[in-house]
Amino acid sequence: MPWYFLAALAVKVPIGFQVLFLGSGAWAAWRGIRDRDLRWLFLLVPPVLYIGLASLSTFQLGIRLILPALPFGALLAAAAWTRWRRLVLLTAAAGAMEAMIYFPHGISFFNAWVGGPTHGVNYLVDSNLDWGQDLPYLKAWMGRNQVSQLRLTYFGMDTPWRYFDDHQIIPDPPPWNKELAAGRTEMAIEPGVYAISASVLPGHYFAPEYRDFYRHFRNRAPTARAGYSILIYDLR
Repeated sequence: MPWYFLAALAVKVPIGFQVLFLGSGAWAAWRGIRDRDLRWLFLLVPPVLYIGLASLSTFQLGIRLILPALPFGALLAAAAWTRWRRLVLLTAAAGAMEAMIYFPHGISFFNAWVGGPTHGVNYLVDSNLDWGQDLPYLKAWMGRNQVSQLRLTYFGMDTPWRYFDDHQIIPDPPPWNKELAAGRTEMAIEPGVYAISASVLPGHYFAPEYRDFYRHFRNRAPTARAGYSILIYDLR
């Protein structure tokens, strides 16, 4: 999808920084044209070229792949500092404050255009939202709510057994293959508490016959969240 990285920038970068970077870029382009000063091209061309070439690639695994383009926005903002000092300071502060609201959940950050990280799963997953980082928050939630056991569908590289005893979780792996799907095209639902990683809910990573495996959960609001990457459903 050629628009993937542009969409990621639209929903993952704090709004204040978007205004700052785009405004500074437009100002620099105007200055360059007005003064016929090609030096501005050294700040304008690299990020545009980098994002443009990345958009032509099929290797689209998250906004992290185009982060090298963002420092050029900061350099453009610094160039605009002497002329628009108050405006630069205001937009930079607004961007920083929006990001700090969700600290320490930086991986899961989504901006206010889409309603913040609670709505991130409707737009982007994987490293944009969920890299399996919220198991400690799931353990803390179980303790606060006196939940002794739940069924865990986990996406990530961490090891659940670092945080949970054998009796606390019932592993319920995603349908990566026929063996794990066990002949089902939808998840079997029984009374209990379910914790499901956000990245598996849309079903994009599965074979076509399993893409609605979590349809039952996609169509209902979670009871709670562990961080922003694990959705909890209490079906007791």
